[in-house]
Amino acid sequence: SSDVCSSDLAIKFGNMLYAMSIAVINHITRERPEEVKEQFNILFDESRNLSERIELFNSGTLKIYRDLKQTLQHHQDERSISTYLTLHNPHKYTFYKASFYKKYCQLIGLPQAKKNNKYAHYLEIINDFIQKYIEPDQELINQVKGLIPDYYDGSNHLLLVQDILYQSFDKTVEP
Repeated sequence: SSDVCSSDLAIKFGNMLYAMSIAVINHITRERPEEVKEQFNILFDESRNLSERIELFNSGTLKIYRDLKQTLQHHQDERSISTYLTLHNPHKYTFYKASFYKKYCQLIGLPQAKKNNKYAHYLEIINDFIQKYIEPDQELINQVKGLIPDYYDGSNHLLLVQDILYQSFDKTVEP
């Protein structure tokens, strides 16, 4: 199948991507596979600045969508783009949720970046969190390794920082 998110993949995208972003990327991939491939090549080109790649991917996929006579939003936002980057290279990228970013910026007293720069800023501030609070905490690392040894070897803390933010900002504590 030419679907980027085909049904034979074992990944459930419901929590990572807005459903319409999946529908749009699948639609434009079916109609213009080479052009979409070119957009992903731009997105994954590490020789370019991340914010530039995000802007180019966003505008490039929008152009393809408009060329197909589509007038609605194309939904290839920073959340969707972060998912593509994370699936491409989970050692460098992680998932992005605007609400985590906003709340974390408020907590540490930093202004939010502008559109198409938020994800790059998010990576910067969570990597700072990792360096300051996770890497020095061998007890935490060992505890998490003990809880989920098949999924966490203690070398990549990007999902751990995501879980810390989730537990801190979004999880409702039951009495």
